[in-house]
Amino acid sequence: MRCTLLCLSLLLLSACSDLPVKHPSCSDLLLKDPVYAPVDAHGRYAVSRYLASIADGSEAWWDWSAAMATEATSVHDQSADCAYVGPLTLAGHTPRYPDEYRLTLRALGVYPLTRIPFVMGVERELIKTEQHYSAFAQAALSDERWSVFGMDTSSLGLIVSNPLLAPPFRQALTQDVLRQFAPQFAVEKGADVSLNRPGLPVRDPAGELQWQAQPTLLVFASVGEFQGRQTLQLNYQVWFAQRPANGRWDPLAGTLDGLHWRVHLDQSLEPLAFDVMHTCGCWYQVFPASGYRITAEDGYWQEPVYVGPSLSHPNPLLLVTADSHSVVGVRAPIDKYEPMAALQLAPAMIGSKQGLSQRVKAHRRLFNPQGYIPESGRLERYFFWPMGIPSAGSMRAPGRHAIAFTGRRHFDDPNLLDQLGLVSVR
Repeated sequence: MRCTLLCLSLLLLSACSDLPVKHPSCSDLLLKDPVYAPVDAHGRYAVSRYLASIADGSEAWWDWSAAMATEATSVHDQSADCAYVGPLTLAGHTPRYPDEYRLTLRALGVYPLTRIPFVMGVERELIKTEQHYSAFAQAALSDERWSVFGMDTSSLGLIVSNPLLAPPFRQALTQDVLRQFAPQFAVEKGADVSLNRPGLPVRDPAGELQWQAQPTLLVFASVGEFQGRQTLQLNYQVWFAQRPANGRWDPLAGTLDGLHWRVHLDQSLEPLAFDVMHTCGCWYQVFPASGYRITAEDGYWQEPVYVGPSLSHPNPLLLVTADSHSVVGVRAPIDKYEPMAALQLAPAMIGSKQGLSQRVKAHRRLFNPQGYIPESGRLERYFFWPMGIPSAGSMRAPGRHAIAFTGRRHFDDPNLLDQLGLVSVR
């Protein structure tokens, strides 16, 4: 009897071993990575917010779309066969990128009324920010109080053949423009130095959140528009392990924190503006480049924004407070700093088919399909939901940042500089 059962078991195992292994579809893999949004049901094409805005159905457009899909699917399955299959037509494929605002939440939260105290709170925060800049204006960068970090000297040149990218940008990206404009970060050490040193959060193969303490700078290039002309955006992210609580009850405290600095370049490779936000999309600030200013007035429905001083340094030193990790000063760069390893976060943002490193893939796997890191949730989300942003305060993936609680602003909106009223005063 035992021999019979053993034989039957062996037969069943043999039969099962011949069954094909079911792999996730390309569409499933693409939906796991929220940096890009799918165009077709098969998951072979994807878009950023910029690419969706210029959809023309050309072969070059589909090629760029395919590069984004290939990058996103490779994050979750190295063996997936999601290769480019040739240009389609836009008929039946309307490219859309997710809106980070939920009208349902705003309706349930009686937004026309609840927005009033939120605007008042934002205005108070803008006054505090101005006070912080004044307080730190003369701060000496002593080694006892500050740690200074800058990108290491390794090359960050990309191979870009995207015909939809302006020729000066294609050439600049091959010549290491990302390194030339990289900022430095002077971070207050605070009571716990380990919480104020930039590292890299990743998700291990078992799906657990892990912290890598090596100082790291995530970089990528993206594309926008200003006054009808294409711009190149250089993006730099630093991450911290935690935002510790400021007192017994702090709704802003939680796991992980970070800063995202960006440089906007015109086609002469001259800066137009600089902007910065926390990686939750909070505390957005914009700095006109030398020769420009912000002219847009705050409307009744639109949240005011902090406009910093005009900047003349293309790679400034940013003063960052301990624990809250707020930018409170911008200065000329210095020569003495601790190097940070530079990692390409999203090459396909500018049409490069360059692959991702294993560390970057582990970082991209942090985010859920809705675009945020669940472990980074803040208590503030229980109070801010009437403004229409799900899980407000959570750390978010590139492309998924709403940067205004009242009104509407996306960090990656191609026309953000126009919305902010940037104009030349030369």
